[in-house]
Amino acid sequence: MNADRTARGTAIIAHQLPIEHWHAWLGNPMVADAILERLMQHFRCFSVDGESGRTRRAAGKTNAAAKEAES
Repeated sequence: MNADRTARGTAIIAHQLPIEHWHAWLGNPMVADAILERLMQHFRCFSVDGESGRTRRAAGKTNAAAKEAES
């Protein structure tokens, strides 16, 4: 994001890594602080719990392949 975009639009960021782990993952606390400060000025955080859609789709393909093999 640059200065022209600040407070003028919406950005959606999806991630699987909890925010409290970003410092260790990025390996540089100053960089992590700078990124998080910019992203979290005006933010809403949503958590989605439950089974992964990817897991359900993979299970469906496995079940379909097993049924086809039985035929």
